Amino acid sequence: MPADFDPFSNFLSCFLSADTELNAASILRYYRLRFQIEFLIRDAKQHAGLDQFQARSGNKLSFHFNMAFTTVSIVKATFWLRLPINKRGAFSMRNIKLAYYNKFLADRIFTT
Repeated sequence: MPADFDPFSNFLSCFLSADTELNAASILRYYRLRFQIEFLIRDAKQHAGLDQFQARSGNKLSFHFNMAFTTVSIVKATFWLRLPINKRGAFSMRNIKLAYYNKFLADRIFTT
């Protein structure tokens, strides 16, 4: 059983795998990693320009993709990883952009 298993929760989740050799903990770990990867791709598309390119050569496309993913990773490292582990929620570039915008707006309004 995973450490965060709650037998009294109000919902039930069922995770299936075609690989019969995997145990339940491995299936759950892969499921969680899958969503981290999907969030990384979503943030890279929406906030780091992953899907905004005009290059055709493989080297230029590789550079562009790597820069988009590196941008998201650097933002995560500088903002999210400095928080204590128990204070971290799901990582989203939207939350970080919103926090910086709110700080900018508050500084602009309340600073003379």
